[in-house]
Amino acid sequence: KSFFVTALIVAAGGSTRREPEKQAAAGFKGNACDCKNLLAFENTDCIQEIVLVCRKEEREEMLEIAQIFGVHKLSSVVSGGKTRQQSVFQGIKAAGAATHFAIHDGARALITPEVFREPYRTVFVLALPPWEYR
Repeated sequence: KSFFVTALIVAAGGSTRREPEKQAAAGFKGNACDCKNLLAFENTDCIQEIVLVCRKEEREEMLEIAQIFGVHKLSSVVSGGKTRQQSVFQGIKAAGAATHFAIHDGARALITPEVFREPYRTVFVLALPPWEYR
């Protein structure tokens, strides 16, 4: 059986544990984490699609970052919800033909494509396809 894996990068949080001026100085327009995460999943063979969940006011910036860095697997950039759970749900609804999801916390920018080559370190979250929730 073939798998279609969608990476959900959930980056819709308010960065409440970080001071705003440090967040803004973090990198490319304040979004070095998002850029690094997008590239890691773009360069991972077992990921077929990327859905990025971010704050509504960051949507255009995220699309610009993806275009500048050639992230072709990005299929959707959607606004998150009030909670992490709601944000993940928004990402699942935006996914295409996913059979499996790799859900990643957007604040964690240390992920690399090599992690997915080590099966004992990789856990895919199984979820029902979006149409099962309707």
